[in-house]
Amino acid sequence: MSTSLHIAALVIAILSIPSIAGLTAWGLAGGDGEPHNAVLGILGALVGFGSLYTAVTCWTAFWGLSDWRWWLMFVPTVAGLIALLMAVGESEENSVGDWLVGLSMQLGLAVPALLLWAAGVASP
Repeated sequence: MSTSLHIAALVIAILSIPSIAGLTAWGLAGGDGEPHNAVLGILGALVGFGSLYTAVTCWTAFWGLSDWRWWLMFVPTVAGLIALLMAVGESEENSVGDWLVGLSMQLGLAVPALLLWAAGVASP
């Protein structure tokens, strides 16, 4: 069971790079333009590069994983949630449904870390 959870964490981490992390980083970077401010640009980079780190960590976790490396897997989720909270009330175009989609996408970035924990690879 733990090996299947570990493999699921790796697959989800790899699939989330172009989908969740890519779209989030692209959106925070301003889409087709420049970021609205430097903080959003930095948060976008944390989401993008943090998701790459998560995928690499899921792969290397087959040979063991230290606690501090597991905790760093939550950086993309935290950065995305901070950016999402910064955007609340910024635009009248975004509905509650849009905000919930953004929230679920950012929480989805934490799934690989939680699966590694459930597999017994990480022990916080």
